Amino acid sequence: MFGFKSFADKIDISFDGGITGIVGPNGCGKSNVADAIRWVLGEQSTKLLRGSSMQDVIFNGTEKRKSLSYCEVSLHFDNSERVFNIDYNEVVISRKLYRSGESEYAINREPCRLKEIVSLLHDVGIGKEGYSIIGQGKVEEIISSKPENRRAIFEEAAGIAKHKAQKLESERKLERTRENLVRITDIRAEIERQLGPTLKQAETAKKYLALRDSLKTYEVNNYIYKYEQASDLKKEISDKIAQINEAIEQKTKDLDLANENYAKSLEKVAEIDQSISRMHEEILNLTVALEKQAGESKLYEERLNFLSEQKDKFSKELNDLKAEIESLEKQKLDKQTLAIEKQKLFEKLKAESESLTREYLEVADEIAKGEDAINSEQREMILSLDSLAQTSASLSKKEAESEANKNKIEEIKQKLIEDGSNLTETRMKKAELKKQKEALEIKKAEVSADANNNSQKLISLDGEMRRLSQEEVLLSSRISSLEGRFKILNEMKDMNEGYTASVRKLLNDSKQKVELSKKILGTVANLFKVDRRFETAIEMALGGAVSNVVTQDENDAKSLIAYLKDNNLGRATFLPVSTMKARNIESAFMADVKSLSFGCASDLISFEPRFASVFESLLGATVICENLDKAVELAKRTKYSFRIVTLDGDILSTQGAFSGGSKASGGVGLLSREREIASLKDEIEKTKQNLEVTLANKEKVAFQTMQCEKVEEELDAKLSGVETQLIKVDEQLSVCENNESILEKEMQVLNLASQDAKDVLAQIEASINAIKNEKNMLSGNKSSANEVIEEKQKEFELLKKKREEFSEKVT
Repeated sequence: MFGFKSFADKIDISFDGGITGIVGPNGCGKSNVADAIRWVLGEQSTKLLRGSSMQDVIFNGTEKRKSLSYCEVSLHFDNSERVFNIDYNEVVISRKLYRSGESEYAINREPCRLKEIVSLLHDVGIGKEGYSIIGQGKVEEIISSKPENRRAIFEEAAGIAKHKAQKLESERKLERTRENLVRITDIRAEIERQLGPTLKQAETAKKYLALRDSLKTYEVNNYIYKYEQASDLKKEISDKIAQINEAIEQKTKDLDLANENYAKSLEKVAEIDQSISRMHEEILNLTVALEKQAGESKLYEERLNFLSEQKDKFSKELNDLKAEIESLEKQKLDKQTLAIEKQKLFEKLKAESESLTREYLEVADEIAKGEDAINSEQREMILSLDSLAQTSASLSKKEAESEANKNKIEEIKQKLIEDGSNLTETRMKKAELKKQKEALEIKKAEVSADANNNSQKLISLDGEMRRLSQEEVLLSSRISSLEGRFKILNEMKDMNEGYTASVRKLLNDSKQKVELSKKILGTVANLFKVDRRFETAIEMALGGAVSNVVTQDENDAKSLIAYLKDNNLGRATFLPVSTMKARNIESAFMADVKSLSFGCASDLISFEPRFASVFESLLGATVICENLDKAVELAKRTKYSFRIVTLDGDILSTQGAFSGGSKASGGVGLLSREREIASLKDEIEKTKQNLEVTLANKEKVAFQTMQCEKVEEELDAKLSGVETQLIKVDEQLSVCENNESILEKEMQVLNLASQDAKDVLAQIEASINAIKNEKNMLSGNKSSANEVIEEKQKEFELLKKKREEFSEKVT
């Protein structure tokens, strides 16, 4: 613990084997240790932690020490035996709280959610609400608690609480989902009501797109027209440019002709200059050639002298080479003679080597054959020795078996005597156990009959409990559904859902702005009441006017319109009481109206007298009929002088138009919302009363069930005792029967074994005689094999010496 309540400094408390006690005077902080454990396990109740807010658990300081900004508690568990379902030898659960209200949880220093800690602790039967933490008065609470509360303790101990918590969480999620679905249904109905204006806007948008495409076509045509006009202007400019280019071209030709004449004159001058240059060069070449011929004459004379000297030198070298060639020819003849003699000697030595090699190989073959023969003899001798050893071992084994069989025959005789005595005792005990079993079976039948009667009663009570539980679930679900619907309708009412966007924003703003609320007397929808029977007819008759805002006079209406414009909130219709004029049905038609209809719509609703002008203006010239047939008949009689609405919402206008069809389902109208809210409130109260009755009946059935369960426990204990005794008797009886069968079979087996042992003993003695004869024969084979090996060994040594002599000669 660090910074938790009175523990300003970090403190470690180790709970080892046995009991750990914490003692001290009042107020020293003993209970803070238990609070710390409860807190780190996820306790959220400040009352149970003996504080007014959660920040009270942080050390608040003293006169000499400042307060701390956070506190932290960690629980360390030994998990070497994997008590927790986590792959660590130690599990550390930590919780940290800051004064800002932020809280952190961790498992092994890794951040996590409280839900994960609760799930981890549920698996091992530890938790802040479980029996693992028993505070002051907890024992008395457990003892005096109701059966269902005590059941929760047992469920916590058995590890069921985790699954019940998961079930409750899932049920809460389902309930929230149901509420969301109801709200979505209402919102969807409202959106469907607003689809009419939206469709009109869509048609307007389509017209805009068509007009935009037409505009684009016209713009393209305009561009093409301007492009063609620009081409004509471009052509005129091109013609002018062509004329100017022709003039420039003519001037260029004249310039080229003048340049050409000037170039020809320059070429003539250059030709004359070249002729003069060529003449100077010819004079220079002739002078140089004369001097060159004089130098070449001297060079040829020097070359002639050099070649004469070279001729004399090469003649001398040629004579020397001829003498050397003659000397080398003589040496060649001498070398060829010596080579012929050496070749003859080589052929002679080669023949001798081949002869010696053949003789060497023959000796080597004889040695190899000798070695094979010796190895064969040695193998035979080894086999003889093995056979001799096996024979000796077999002889020893058979002699031991003979002695063992003799001992076995004696033991079997003694065992047969003992088994006979045991068999007699077992049969007497078996008869006594059968009598005990019959008495216990009679007692078991009596207890089972009582248990069956009690079980039938329990089954009946269980069925009644299930029925009441189902009824409780249905009623609870019904209450939740109704409360959800009630809540949504109230929220829709508070948020002014169902009105147009501009009216809704205006009404919401009026809640915060007094100057706006003073100018708004209300909307048409909430200023009158109507019988449920006429709701649809009145709603269809009013149409969009149901969202109109009623004001005291035209000045208030102007002021509200200005507010909508300034805040860009859209448009709305305002009905000033001072300017609205009543509309009435002509008295000539009143007889037909009374005979064929319920009367004028404004007479079928209730409202304050000050709003009479508003509602007589909206509904004064509207009549409500039961069905469309009566409405048509009334319209014909009155020549369509006023609007007629049926109870189903069909409308006959003064122009002769018929409007009707089915009404969108699932929605809640502005007129029916208030009525439905009151209806839901009454239904919720009735359903809660039914739920209380059901819960009381459940308690009665639970008490009866508890009594039957006690009786069942007593009968089960009694039946279990009888069955335990019966099982013991059955086991003892089974043991006796098994022992009896075993002893009988054992005696049969012992008789057979005794005879078999005698037969085996005779066979063993015959085998011993045969093995002794075989042993004598193998001893003779061993001696003859040793003599053959010694003779072969001597011959082998002589051949080895001969092979070494041939090998030296060949080398």
